[in-house]
This record gives sequence, structure tokens and C-alpha cells, in this order.
Amino acid sequence: GIFNRGEINPRGHPKIVNYYGPHPPRAPRAFLETCFGGMKNQPEPENIKHHFSGIFLVTESGKVIGQRRGNKPNIDNPGKIGPFGGSANVGENPKEAIWRELTQEETNLKIEPNSIKHLLDEVAWRAPAREWRVRHFYYVLIKDSDLETMEVYEGQGWTQTRSPEEPELTETGRPVVKRLFSKLNLQP
Repeated sequence: GIFNRGEINPRGHPKIVNYYGPHPPRAPRAFLETCFGGMKNQPEPENIKHHFSGIFLVTESGKVIGQRRGNKPNIDNPGKIGPFGGSANVGENPKEAIWRELTQEETNLKIEPNSIKHLLDEVAWRAPAREWRVRHFYYVLIKDSDLETMEVYEGQGWTQTRSPEEPELTETGRPVVKRLFSKLNLQP
């Protein structure tokens, strides 16, 4: 996006000259407030209607497995590595949503819902949809042999994430992978 640092609108924020997508990496808070309705106006999680559930797989030998995103037009982070997952349906809790996404929609894995472990929850702004979302992240331990027979029905398949600094990780997935490596004492 392009914005003018010198020209100020009547509210005291930088006047936007042109805006195409996600905010610049180190955008000033005033710019974010102008573009996104105010970071200070972030709603409480219980007041946000859209919930995303994501999951990384961890093999018994310590491999962290994510999904290589598709290269379709208009999707977030095309070709990057992120968690498997998707939006929760109405009436579905986040853990039910990720179990459905992983076992019924995105892969042929057979796992028990109680084998899914919670990692973290966060509130995040989703620029393409211009909305706040609550994001719930999980991990599940699988056998190395599960990778030999796992089919992935969305994106470009599965891939190993060797480090939280992996250049191909989505920017939003990076802190999640960092937390996962730390929690499980995995070495890059």
C-alpha cells in the first residue's frame, strides 16, 4: 500500500493516497487506525463472529508438517507454508472445526478428536476480508508412517517446516511455528 506520511487528514491521521492490500510491514499506528477502523477498536474475542482453526502435524521423529497453500488467485499467501485448517461453522467449537477440516475436508488422516492439543489463541485483523478474526491453533502427534499414506485435498500438499525462520512460512504462521518448536523443545 502507499500512504503519504506528510499530509494529515482532519482526524490527525496520515491521509491515504492509495491502498491496495495489507498494511506495510512497519506501518505507523495512525495509519493502521485509519485503514482498519482502529486497532484500538479491536473487539473482545467473544464479540467476534468469525473463528479460524489451524493445525500443524508433528511426527514421532519431530518433523513439523504444514500445508503448502495453493496458487489460486485471490487466496491469502499463495504458495506459502501454513497450517491446515479453515473457518468454524456456526455452532461448531474451534476444536471440532479443526478436526472436521483435517479429517473430512483437507486430508485422509484418521485421528481422534481428543488427540488434538491446543497451542494458542489470538485475535488478528484479516486484511483481505477487512474483519477481525479469532484464530485458534493446535497440533497433533502422528506417526512418521502416516505421511506415506496421507493425501491432501486442498492446496499443493504437505511439506515439512524445518524452522520457525523458514522463508516460505506465512508471516502469520511464523509465530505459531515458533511457539510450537518452543513448546515441544524441537530443534531447527
